[in-house]
Amino acid sequence: MKVAFGRLFGVVVVAVISTVAIGAVTALAVTLGSGTVKVAMKEWGFAPTPVKVKAGKVTFVVKNAGKLKHEFLVLRTKTPANKLPVKGTTAVVRGLVGRINRFKGGLTKTLTLTLKPGHYVLLCNLPAHYQVGQRVDFTVG
Repeated sequence: MKVAFGRLFGVVVVAVISTVAIGAVTALAVTLGSGTVKVAMKEWGFAPTPVKVKAGKVTFVVKNAGKLKHEFLVLRTKTPANKLPVKGTTAVVRGLVGRINRFKGGLTKTLTLTLKPGHYVLLCNLPAHYQVGQRVDFTVG
C-alpha cells in the first residue's frame, strides 16, 4: 500500500509540475505574441516586461507603483535611453510616438500604439525624473 501511494503521489506531483510549466510557457508566449507590455514605474525607474516585442500593435499597461505623479512617453530614437540630450530639467523630446499624461501613484493606464521595428526609449519626462533614471531602452523587431 505504501509503494502504491508513493507512486501515485509521485505521478500527481509530476503532473502538477508539468501543468504549471506548460501554463507558464503558454502565458509567456501569449504575452510576447500579443504585443502586451506590462510596465511598472516608480521613483526612479521603469521595469517593462518584456523589453522586446514584435512590430505591430503594442499595448503598454503602465502601473504607477510610486508615490509621486509620473508620465509615460514612448520615443522612437537611435539614441540610448541614458544619452538623450537634456535642456533644463527635462530630456529633449524627439521622435515622440505616444504618451500618457501625468497620473497619480497607484493608478494603471493603458496606451496602444502601432510600432515599427527599431529602438525606442520609455521615459518619464517630468522635471528631473529623466535625469534620476526614470528611463529604459525598449526594442521592437
